[in-house]
Amino acid sequence: MHVTQTRNMRKMRFAVGCVLQVPE
Repeated sequence: MHVTQTRNMRKMRFAVGCVLQVPE
C-alpha cells in the first residue's frame, strides 16, 4: 500500500462523513 493511496482513502472517507453530517 502506498502512502498516497492511504491519504486518498482518508480524504474520501472525510468527504463522505461531511456529506453524511450535512442534513438535507
